Amino acid sequence: MNARQNATGSDREAKELGYLWPLGIAAAGLVVLKPLENVIGFLVDGQVRVNASFEGAAVSLPTPVGADVPLDGASTILVASDLIPTGALVLLLIGQVIGALLSLAAVWMLLLFARNLAKGDFFGGKSIRLLDWSSGLVIAALAAPGFFELLGTNWTIAKLGWDGRDAPEPTVLDQTWTFLLILVIVLVVNLIMRRGARLQQDQEGLV
Repeated sequence: MNARQNATGSDREAKELGYLWPLGIAAAGLVVLKPLENVIGFLVDGQVRVNASFEGAAVSLPTPVGADVPLDGASTILVASDLIPTGALVLLLIGQVIGALLSLAAVWMLLLFARNLAKGDFFGGKSIRLLDWSSGLVIAALAAPGFFELLGTNWTIAKLGWDGRDAPEPTVLDQTWTFLLILVIVLVVNLIMRRGARLQQDQEGLV
């Protein structure tokens, strides 16, 4: 009887947690969409997206042939790959690929973490380990791509001859506040779970 009840409970639990996998697939698709679009654009059109914007409402510096700059100067600049130094091109593409891979790994780890929580293991060692891995991957997915893209963007801007006060500024740094906010949230959740685990152990020791 107990075995049958356990089997029934496992089946019900599997059905209740089934929504996590379609959700994970959708999230994975969203996080790789932009990097995939950028890489395909490079392979098909020979253009590279450079995340930089001009100050003000208009572009005041001459635009090199092969660089597509929006009229408002406040969006992504498309630059022909043959205008970009090989080193800068490699840095920009590495940023895209690493961002996609780390994001996929973070989504997968977060799914495992959510699945473990849904099973009732809130303060167990496995949940804390999964949270540690999830936190590390989320932070890496936010920080690592920006590092490579910032180096590649600055190199590209200098190579195109844009300089001075009106030159475009990399927009990679615009995500700094988002990065810090997520970092704070991750640290707070981590501390709460670790404190909860210690309290649970103390209560079990008193029983």
